[in-house]
Amino acid sequence: MHPHPFVRIILLSGLLLLVGCLPSEVSTPIPVNPSIPGTPASTQTQTIMKPSATAPGEYPNPASALPVEAEVSYRAPITVNNTPGIELLQTLEGTNSFIFGVAFSLSGSLFGAASMDGVIRLWEPVTWQPIGEFTIKNSYYSELFFLADNARLSSDSGTVLYIATGETEHKFSDPHRVTFSPDGNWMAANGRDTLHLELWRIDGWQMEWEILTNHVGRIYSMAFSPDSQLIATGSSMGPQDTSDFTVRLWDVASGQEVLALPGHTKDIHALAFSPDGSLLASASIDTTVRVWDVRTGQLLHTLYNRDGMYDVTFSPDGSLLATAVCDRTVKLWDVTKGLQVRTLTHGGEVMTVAFSPEGSLLASGAYDGKVYLWGIPPDK
Repeated sequence: MHPHPFVRIILLSGLLLLVGCLPSEVSTPIPVNPSIPGTPASTQTQTIMKPSATAPGEYPNPASALPVEAEVSYRAPITVNNTPGIELLQTLEGTNSFIFGVAFSLSGSLFGAASMDGVIRLWEPVTWQPIGEFTIKNSYYSELFFLADNARLSSDSGTVLYIATGETEHKFSDPHRVTFSPDGNWMAANGRDTLHLELWRIDGWQMEWEILTNHVGRIYSMAFSPDSQLIATGSSMGPQDTSDFTVRLWDVASGQEVLALPGHTKDIHALAFSPDGSLLASASIDTTVRVWDVRTGQLLHTLYNRDGMYDVTFSPDGSLLATAVCDRTVKLWDVTKGLQVRTLTHGGEVMTVAFSPEGSLLASGAYDGKVYLWGIPPDK
């Protein structure tokens, strides 16, 4: 049995501190790009982790280096029908730490990876040249989110940065964990080891409501539905070593609970809605992913694996589920049949997976500090 990831984090982060493996920091001013909506009208100075190959004064402005839309559609989208043709297309070097979050911006013009040491590295997904790095300390679990305007990014702690300048727009004074709505209006948050769920309006960063949930233990995972009308939460073991291990659905408008979905027996690490919002997948270290009907709460599939699963995501066409597994693999599942259709081998325990918006790429990040990019080669 693999130890819980928080145990590894404590031990290994201590080791990194002792041996001094973290890279050095430099401060670099990045000019504002006024073409990006929502960016402030002043030049800011941020602390950036520079790649060693970048000379002083040559660090690029991420916003000015980007096309309006990504141009990666020359590859076939990954679907349940072409999984045999999936190959490893490229490997990206992360930082000196475990990769816990990968994400594409909604426009497809940015890709990022977040690691345990708080470093977020950005790439441009046509040439795959690294175009910037940011450091956000004190993240809860080093997940990464691009906000809907494609001008801001955030860690799972709720620290929101402008991409063009690195200026901090929002942060909490105490530990929180967050996720963001697809429509760009909302941030859901909960304090570490608490059972309260908060809804924040991004415009002005005002709390809309706060509720004491019916979870037992603590809220570990959260996700918005594609129409931003529902929030799903998953629980894990809390400070008193108790948990209900349930998935619960909440109405965004009222904060009322809509459904409670029992069945998991260990921490629920990730939640994902299908693109049409009809299904919800929950991934747990109890070695299962459960697929639920959002309207009725019916359990449609229980996907079994021999090891715990840390992340889950649907393909953009809704035909596939990709799961990050601690046995150093990405597992692909046929959503309709509830069957495993492909295993992709990684170099370390896989913690995070994400599809590109048009579906031609699948990214995975792992304990080996690398990002793998999977897809259908153009000649197939």
